[in-house]
Amino acid sequence: MKKHYSPQLDRDLVRHFYSEARARQIPMTVLANKLIRDGLELNRLLECTCAAQTGYAQITEAMMKAKQLDAFVHNFYASDAEKMGEWKTASHVQRQPKKKATPPPGP
Repeated sequence: MKKHYSPQLDRDLVRHFYSEARARQIPMTVLANKLIRDGLELNRLLECTCAAQTGYAQITEAMMKAKQLDAFVHNFYASDAEKMGEWKTASHVQRQPKKKATPPPGP
């Protein structure tokens, strides 16, 4: 028969959980479950935020390199219209259309 694992909380945490649960008038286990779930969700959100920031930093770096390359191409191929046309096509980044501001409804 497998033994069920039951973690034991530190005494000082139990004391804090007990006091807080009593103040909220809820069972200590309900409070502990809620705080642990909230902590795990917060950790997941922080990881997503860090990943997004890393992605943003990589995009920013790539855009800076593209600007440098653009300057190089313009200097190097300034007299070659065909190459410049190819570069313009290849380096074009299509953006999503901006939403038009809707005027507020009149009286």
